[in-house]
Amino acid sequence: MIDAPGTNPPRFPDSLRAQARDTIRDRLSQEVQRTKGDIVAIASGARGGDLLFHDVCEELKLEHRLYLPPDRFRHESVSPAGRIWENQFDKLVNSYPSVPYLSQSGELPLWLSVERDYMVGNI
Repeated sequence: MIDAPGTNPPRFPDSLRAQARDTIRDRLSQEVQRTKGDIVAIASGARGGDLLFHDVCEELKLEHRLYLPPDRFRHESVSPAGRIWENQFDKLVNSYPSVPYLSQSGELPLWLSVERDYMVGNI
């Protein structure tokens, strides 16, 4: 995810947005070249990589599907980075007749809870 303003030390600053988008486009283009048959891309909608991924899929005319964690996702995973990411998220969500949620709970399923340092939503 793109860092929230003031994150120190920076992990993924907004200044790397164009570079990240270019890298995603390059990797997806490579995948399209080596894959026979249809491609269906699946991602969540967090600020940064997820939203850039969907945007690149749209550019490359790839079928892409949005799957979200619980309802608080927008507030926790998009809003901290600002209105520009909220607008992009809202545009993506509104382009789907309905968006499936991966879970109705923020709790990890029992089978995944044994994974060390794994988190839901706010990674």
